Amino acid sequence: MIYKRLGLGLGLFSIALGVTELFAARRVTGALKAEGSEGLVKAFGARELAAGAALVAAPAVSTGVWARVAGDALDLIGVGAALRRSPRTGWG
Repeated sequence: MIYKRLGLGLGLFSIALGVTELFAARRVTGALKAEGSEGLVKAFGARELAAGAALVAAPAVSTGVWARVAGDALDLIGVGAALRRSPRTGWG
């Protein structure tokens, strides 16, 4: 069924994103002008890997998708907090 392929694709994307965040945290934070937040990016990467592994293991189970949605919400909260603290944005 198509939802199994979508779940598998989302899981593989999550794993690729998690690996990038774990092993290229310095480049990610440099591109975002958020130097010093490498630990947070690595933590997000570990969470992304766990969500991706759950989706690959059981692509038809909605729990894995909701775990990824919750993780993405945490990512957005983290980005929002970083933007508010950044003197470069003028939002804080």
